[in-house]
Parts: sequence; C-alpha cells; structure tokens
Amino acid sequence: MSRSRRPANTVRLNESQRRHLAVFLEQLEEALGEIERLADLPARPARLLEDVRDLNPQFGTAVRDRVLDLRERIGELADRLGLEPRVQSRQRRVAALVSRAIVDLEDAGSRGLAGYGEVDPGVAREIDPALAEMVSRLEAIAARLRSPE
Repeated sequence: MSRSRRPANTVRLNESQRRHLAVFLEQLEEALGEIERLADLPARPARLLEDVRDLNPQFGTAVRDRVLDLRERIGELADRLGLEPRVQSRQRRVAALVSRAIVDLEDAGSRGLAGYGEVDPGVAREIDPALAEMVSRLEAIAARLRSPE
C-alpha cells in the first residue's frame, strides 16, 4: 500500500508510542531483508525504511580505489597475524534473526507501549493480534529451519 493511500487509523498512539512501534517493525523488515539475502531470495523493498539514493553519482568511482586498498590491507594484516575467517552458518543466522524478531514483537505491543504513556484500548484489539500473527509466521519460519527437508 502506498503511503498516500493509508486507511484511517483507528488506534490512537502518542508520538513516542508511534516511534516505539515503528522501530520494532523497521527492525523486523531489516531482519526479513537479511533472511531473504541469506536464503538467496529476491529482496523486497521495505515499507518502513526508505533508501534515499543521495550519494553523488561519482562517489563510487571516487572511493573504489580506497575501498580496494583497505580490503588489501585487511588481507595483508590478517595474513601476517594468522587470522582466520569466522565461519558463519546461514541457518544459525536466520534462527537468531527470527528469535530476536519474535522477542522484539512480543515487546512491541500494548505491554511495551505502556512505558510511553496511556495505551489506547484499540492497541489490544488491533495491534496486539496483528503482532501475534506476525510472531506465528516467524515461528513457522523457525520450524521450517528445524525440518529436515
């Protein structure tokens, strides 16, 4: 849904509560983007984070040699010190992302919003069930990680 065609909001949130909830949902979007990357899925645009392409068009060309030089220096130093690469399991990374997202969503609803002022009754009626459904879907992703096929 585009930002210009939002339905009327039936839940009242103060500005701090709105930011609190938005941060958790934005973090979930970032986790989903990382899961997409790790699973070699096409990335979908985030709804709550707009990537503004505001770098000067010549920036990439201007810094390419410096970036390559820094990567070389990292490699040389790692070789000299005998540093080995850290091996990262994609499965463990996805499991960690899902677990963190579940914990965050459980803190994002009416219980978490209470720390930012009086909570509108609509939160328990509309937001909490929506967050619980998201948690359920994340749990399904976690279950799929544990399945042999």
